[in-house]
Formats: sequence, C-alpha cells, structure tokens
Amino acid sequence: MKPIVFALVIGAVIFTAGPAAATHAYFGSAGDVRTHLAAGKCADENLAPVERVKNCEIYANSGPSGGYDGDMRVVLLARANRLAGNYVEAENILTAKLSLYPKNRALLSERANAYVGDGKFDLAMADANLAVATNPDEYFAFNNRCWIRAVAGKELDAALNDCNKAIAMHDTNANLVDSLAFVYYKCGDLKTALEKYNDALGLDSHQWSSLYMRGVVRRAMGDIAGGNEDIANARRRSNYIVEEFTGYGVKAPQQMAATP
Repeated sequence: MKPIVFALVIGAVIFTAGPAAATHAYFGSAGDVRTHLAAGKCADENLAPVERVKNCEIYANSGPSGGYDGDMRVVLLARANRLAGNYVEAENILTAKLSLYPKNRALLSERANAYVGDGKFDLAMADANLAVATNPDEYFAFNNRCWIRAVAGKELDAALNDCNKAIAMHDTNANLVDSLAFVYYKCGDLKTALEKYNDALGLDSHQWSSLYMRGVVRRAMGDIAGGNEDIANARRRSNYIVEEFTGYGVKAPQQMAATP
C-alpha cells in the first residue's frame, strides 16, 4: 500500500515514507535533539496515531516553512493526521500549503489521500489528476492515482492501468507492486493479488503492508493458518496496520469469516 513515496533529508535526519506503511528514520548528531526525537516519533508507525500527530506538529514547526524540506514536513504532519482519522485537519493543512504551491505533487497526492479517506472521491481524483498532469514522467503520481481509485473501489480498470504505467517506469519498486496487488484485491481477483503480494515481498521482505495484505488474501482463499501467520508477523512490526487498512476498506481480521 503505497500512495506516496518520497525521500526527505534534513540535517542528519533522513526519511523515506510511503501512505501506507513503511517509514524509516536514521539519526545523526547534528541539529536540535528535541527536533530529531520528534522527527523520529513522527515517522514511527508503532507509535499511537495521536502521539505521532503531536510529534509531527513539533517537527513541522521546527524549521523553515518554505522549500522542499518545509513541504515534506507539512506532508508528514498531514499524513499523521490522516492516519489518526483527522481527515478534515489533514485537508486544511494541505490546502493552506497548496495555496502557495498549487502544483506541488507531494502536497496534491497527500491531499488526495485525505479526501478519499473522507469519502470525497471527486475531490481526491481532481488532485490526483492534477498531480499526473503536472508530473507526467513521475511514477509517484501514477501510483498515487492508482491507489486513490483502489481505496475508493472505483474505476478499477483505470487503476490497473495507472499502476502498470508506474511499474513500467520503475519495475523494481516494491511499493508500486504492492499498490497493484491491492487493486487486484479490490477487484476480487485473489489469485493474482496473492501473486503480486508475493512479488512485492520478493522485492522487499520488510514491506509490512504487503505481508499484512497477503495474510488477508490467504485467509480469504481458505489458508487460515498461513493468513493468520502473515497478519501476526505484520502486526508485530507495525502496531497499527490493522487500523490503517480498515480505513482503506479492508475488514479487520476478527471481522473476517474463517473459511473452513
């Protein structure tokens, strides 16, 4: 599940982030310790969503608001709010920033994710379409539009087309294969979804969103034991992954019917 992927370097803090799932922080000695600690907690997917929001607020307010770094701080804050279910707050944060940078792909893509979570599919697609139109050579934009359609469960043929375009641009990116697998899951093609989740994990065995969703798919196909094992392993590494995917329209494991 990867609605957006970006890399952020600020001082000695480096982030790579995706909508769904795998975010990592590496620390050095430079800069303000409190800011670095807040940055790490902002990116920590094992931290309670409310705590992540608090730390992302500290981080977002710790440096200059302009330029690439400032934009990414805003994206991280908005993403934390979105994952905490604060969709309107995320929308407002991004709308304010987009008033200054109306064609910024990262801002548009994250607002699209907030909109689709808030049930505003048309607004989400308007942002996703603008991100593609202004960044036609970036796989990020196509991947995010694919993801928006998949989360909404709408225009799934177009979603497959977008995901395949993104993969054609960067065929070794596990995030992109993960998104494609999610579209097949939403289409009800569990066999192909399972194949694609296996492919994504072959590219990155630490992609916990793929591991979790492979478990969901395996359970749906009748492999209850194997599915439960994948889900348990994913939850050990990403504490709130079930809640995140519930927001994407995936039933929590306890709500799934156990196929004999």
